Amino acid sequence: MKKFLYYIGHILFGLVVAQLMEKESLTMNLAGLVIILAHTYYIFNYLKDRFLFITYMLMLCTIYTRDNFGGVTLVPFIVLIEYYITRGRLVLKDNFVRLCLGVLILANFAGYLVKNPLDIKNLVQSFVIFTGIIITFIFIQNYSFKRSHPKIIFTVVTLISIFSFLAALNQKFVFYDTNWSLLGGRANTSVSMISTLYFGRMPSLLADYELFAEFSLLIFIVAYCVIMDRRTMKFFDLGNIPYILLVFSVLNMFITGTRAAILLAVLFIMAFSLIRYRAYLSKTAGKLILIGLIAIPGVLLFGKQLGVDQIIERFKLINIQNISLENIRTGEELNREIVYQIGYKRLAAQNWLIGFGFGREEGNSMAWHGTGFSPHRAHIRDFHSLYLSIPMIYGWIGTFAYLALVMYISFILFRKYLNSQNSPLSGIVLGFSFMFLFFLIDQLKINSLRFYNYHFLIWILMGLALSVFNQKPRSLEDPLVDE
Repeated sequence: MKKFLYYIGHILFGLVVAQLMEKESLTMNLAGLVIILAHTYYIFNYLKDRFLFITYMLMLCTIYTRDNFGGVTLVPFIVLIEYYITRGRLVLKDNFVRLCLGVLILANFAGYLVKNPLDIKNLVQSFVIFTGIIITFIFIQNYSFKRSHPKIIFTVVTLISIFSFLAALNQKFVFYDTNWSLLGGRANTSVSMISTLYFGRMPSLLADYELFAEFSLLIFIVAYCVIMDRRTMKFFDLGNIPYILLVFSVLNMFITGTRAAILLAVLFIMAFSLIRYRAYLSKTAGKLILIGLIAIPGVLLFGKQLGVDQIIERFKLINIQNISLENIRTGEELNREIVYQIGYKRLAAQNWLIGFGFGREEGNSMAWHGTGFSPHRAHIRDFHSLYLSIPMIYGWIGTFAYLALVMYISFILFRKYLNSQNSPLSGIVLGFSFMFLFFLIDQLKINSLRFYNYHFLIWILMGLALSVFNQKPRSLEDPLVDE
């Protein structure tokens, strides 16, 4: 309990202070950053708790904050650069990961130099954002986890999922009206305004209901794979934590009113069934079925409050007979036809061998809408698809490098799962593999580059996945060690 309170205390402090970074005042943003930077420096260099540092960064990405001064990426930018200069070195163990990352870095920096129209001050902040993201990824993929760490991560993610659900409930029913973002508000937007602004679909802490739904889907996938692997559950002593996480990830998907997350969750279960059909003969499967049966009355009684009726109505709009690759490409069957047309028009407007480079929201917006007047800028942030939005940021060269990296991580994890199905890590390995596969599928209709926090979150998850890939327990009694 003492160790649990130690982690929760530090993380909760960071989340509370992060509220200052969500304000429009530059002074408040800077004050929040300074406090979080000092706190993180203390964790990293005085407590020397590298695992807490990783978990701390992960949790800071689950809440929207502004990108002034580099946002939360300023923290790892300063802390890790100082660490690498004085005591460490940048190491990438996998040659293909090294190649993809090198190409992406060169493509991104070329964008800053050649195409990005931001002034020096904003370009420096963009540099901080991108560099902070990359060096954090490099640090995490090299980290060697201990046997106790997965339980802590699952516990922390479960708590933030519960907290996100409560914040979303407050947005929907307004139990307490405030602009404090930890309770569902925004800097200049009270909780009571959120439902109207977001069309009755709750964005919770991420300030975007589609990204919130996708994050919940990714959590659901990992939790499901871990629950269905008895060896993983026992080895890491996870108890009932993944079950709680599974339930709240589903609740969070419902409350966003996003049909894609629910549909992909069902498709994932079907895909999992093809690979792990024997798992459905276990006691674990019976427990999941029991949870499902218990949930049915709750859905019938409170479905409207949870947003189930909204999802059902949105599913009714799908014309199954009209679904085709062409209609998906144009966005007609994804409710994206207009924004896709704008995206294709923007793609054709310039040569995107090199993009603008990833960074501040202002620069990303210019990449998607142009530097002049755009009638669409006030209505759409981007083109609601990673595949239409990413060429303007990383260019075609960087785009292929980034997508190849994500696909490669999913592939090598799945290969590792096939080669070590009796390993206690198999549930986590399979979960990460499926997670990135369905992330790529969901990105057909949402853009993970929309907020720097969320893009950072995906990089942290990729680092965690590679760290898991590089580790192997020698036996059920030994802690995790490097391969």
